[in-house]
Amino acid sequence: MKKDVCGVDVCLTEECVHAASELLKAMDSTADPCQDFFQYACGGWVKRHKHKTRDELFYSVNQNLLPKQVDFVLNELLVTKEGVPKELLTTKPYRDLDLFYSKCLDTSHHEAGDMEQVHTFLSNLKEFQVGRPFQPKSWDLTKALMELLKLNGAPILDVSLEVDVKNASRLTIAVSGPERTGLLSGLATVGGRGVGHRAVYRDGRQRDPRTERRSHGGRFKHHTTDAFTGTIDASPGDAADANLNYVSISSKVSDVPQPMGNSNDNSRSPNVVHSPSSGNSNTIQPLGENDNINSADTQPPGNADEDSESSHDLQPLRNLLSTTLRPTSDLPPGTTTVTTTSNSNPSEVMDTALEENNEAKEDTSLAKPVKEKIISRRVVYNIIEEDKNEKRLDAIASTFHDLFPNITLPRSNARERELIFAATMRFITLLEEIMPDEREQLEAQQQGRLYHDTSFVSITSLVSQLPQIDWRYLIRELYNTSINEQETIFVYFPEYLRRLSTLLDNTEPWAIHYAFLTLYTHDVLLEAAHPQTNDHSDFCLQVSKNAFGDVISNMYLHHVGNTTLRNLRAHVQSMVENLKEEVLDSVRRADWLEGEDQWEAVQKVTSLQAEVAASDRHWDITYVNESHKELSFSANMSFFDLAMEVHRVFRKEMSSLYHQPIDRDTLIWSFTIQPFTVNAFLDQSTNSIVLPEAFFRPPYYWERGPEYLNYGTIATSTAHEILHTFDYTGMMVDHRGELSRPFSSEARRQLNNTLSCYNALLHANFYTEAKFEHGMVSMELDQNITMNENLADAGELVHALRAYERWEASHYPEPRLPGLPHPTRQLFFIAAAQPYCSVIPDLAKIFLMEKDEHLPNDIRVNAIMMNTPEFSEAFKCSPGDRMKPVTTCHLFS
Repeated sequence: MKKDVCGVDVCLTEECVHAASELLKAMDSTADPCQDFFQYACGGWVKRHKHKTRDELFYSVNQNLLPKQVDFVLNELLVTKEGVPKELLTTKPYRDLDLFYSKCLDTSHHEAGDMEQVHTFLSNLKEFQVGRPFQPKSWDLTKALMELLKLNGAPILDVSLEVDVKNASRLTIAVSGPERTGLLSGLATVGGRGVGHRAVYRDGRQRDPRTERRSHGGRFKHHTTDAFTGTIDASPGDAADANLNYVSISSKVSDVPQPMGNSNDNSRSPNVVHSPSSGNSNTIQPLGENDNINSADTQPPGNADEDSESSHDLQPLRNLLSTTLRPTSDLPPGTTTVTTTSNSNPSEVMDTALEENNEAKEDTSLAKPVKEKIISRRVVYNIIEEDKNEKRLDAIASTFHDLFPNITLPRSNARERELIFAATMRFITLLEEIMPDEREQLEAQQQGRLYHDTSFVSITSLVSQLPQIDWRYLIRELYNTSINEQETIFVYFPEYLRRLSTLLDNTEPWAIHYAFLTLYTHDVLLEAAHPQTNDHSDFCLQVSKNAFGDVISNMYLHHVGNTTLRNLRAHVQSMVENLKEEVLDSVRRADWLEGEDQWEAVQKVTSLQAEVAASDRHWDITYVNESHKELSFSANMSFFDLAMEVHRVFRKEMSSLYHQPIDRDTLIWSFTIQPFTVNAFLDQSTNSIVLPEAFFRPPYYWERGPEYLNYGTIATSTAHEILHTFDYTGMMVDHRGELSRPFSSEARRQLNNTLSCYNALLHANFYTEAKFEHGMVSMELDQNITMNENLADAGELVHALRAYERWEASHYPEPRLPGLPHPTRQLFFIAAAQPYCSVIPDLAKIFLMEKDEHLPNDIRVNAIMMNTPEFSEAFKCSPGDRMKPVTTCHLFS
């Protein structure tokens, strides 16, 4: 350390010089921090990375760069095994991993269109009739569903295990909608299925919110579609993939505060064309008499004389030939839905829609001049989603034709095959229409509506909701136990089961049979048979992480080293304790928390634990072997065979956990997340903040850098997670992680007041209109899916700063960085912003605003800063400056 020309102490260590260089490269010093702090902190980074959005809709330092850095290390380790003791390399976990990874990399058997492996696999299924005429007497819906569930398939619904929200010490059975349970989407991703619990995730997920999507490499898939899920950062996977589900229904919980009005009411321009519903623009009504797929008297194909067309009574199916397989869209007058070719892209679809919308308005304006309307971003989003959904149905149709080229019927009877195809696709189309929509699920999560009383049912109630399934038999076969009336089953979106019941009642068994096989093949088998990916080596790495997270963690930790882990754990634990003290001070000062409310709030903070870096169990190869002992691999197996064995064992191991006590360490570090995951989250069920080792790298963590940088990043993220314990869903959960709704209605009203204030700040400063080639799109904000994240955002920075000041008071004032004229307080705020540097084109922003529970990063950074008075003090902003609003909004003073 030395003094600069002004006599100010400057840190000249290697870490400080590197940190200064990185901060300076990311900044745009020509921008005014009091007008646009995101541009000031991130303008240089955006300029250098803007070109990368040619291939990705969304590009972010924390979402794209950091995971790629970790993946580079893992790729090297999978080849070299550097640091791993030689005696471990011959153990079963390492042998299994090596075989799986090497077979995946061997592309000689991954020929597109080759269905031989798939046909062979399906022919061996006991409950399906593949390669022979369908016999209705041999078909049992429950047994067929059970067989696919045991092989990790969930074509119409999933039955899995969840941490019991009413008793966090045990697991309960959960029933949910269909799952796309492939190696990437379903084995271990955070929005996947399996052993789940309530976790509030820090970063964006590659998710399916019933879903997903989102820790990598857990032994079991983690289910996050509950009331206690949220993330801090926007997900590039969401923007790039746009993999939504379809339509949803939700119930309302009377004692959970609802959003204060419709967000569009605050942001709408009178000239904006909106969807008819802000929250659910494609609501599908229950099936009625006209929705019958075929007559109940229709005989299944292949049972009568095959030369007699009339013997099959297929007239109801012929009627389907004139029925579109594409769901209709609820778009406002003047907005045209667009059918695109398979190679069209979202921007082309949107531009075409805008152009046609403008042409429609021009036609009406011939009679009377009207002011040009601006298109709501939701209209644009719905158009693109409809196009994407149509392409998924087209892909499923192609799978059907590849799977059943002759449908076991005479080649001469092409008309009959066409009708069977139409019936099967009609069932699949209707199934996807009645599935819960991702947006509605997000709203239900944010508002705490998933855990309605009607979601907790007995086995008798479950039978009444979906009587076509023999639930007692299914659960007994899946979990090797009988279930009594006293045991509670959790049902996600009960309305879906009622609609599914109607759909099944109006569909012939043979159509359901073919639909099961088609969906399972499309969503699970094809990925393993011939993966379709632009980067096959990356595909192999990701599926290996998902399937073998524990052994990869063992390998990764040997690379990192135990000393590094111990030092990291001690450092971060001290930061967390300082943060907890600051939050406790806020809780004790809050005049809206009194009596039992304050007692519970204090208990939640004091009992909060920090899980940092990794579990010590990952060093133990005996523990790691627990996830491998059921696997039966051999060198002559293909990658497809290995993948199906992984699917089988995954379900078998999950089922063995029912009625077993929950091990906290395993639940967090094996079932939920792995040390190599760039992520961080609050786990409500164990009241823990989890911070994996991979999270601790620049720009989040500077190992030997100044503490004001680490408090600006790590402490701010951690404060955000702590504050989730006091959002709409956090207030439903007590310090034991159980759904007891411990807080009073008066306390919850304080959330409404804070959120209303914060939303007013957002709408006053961040409503924009984006220009596209054929028109303008309003980028209105929507509090319905960002409410909990906004509440945590509103208070995270001030608590992190106070925690740093607590550290500084007990240690020493730190020197500033070389080459930067900024005092330490300004560097704290710059450090807090730069992990969110991102390039977000307007089209990507439309996806993020509709799908992600966080504000887009540029809006989010500026909103957090302007809501923190200490920021404007540090940068000496003047009254009237954009970043110094008159009113700021705080849950805690």
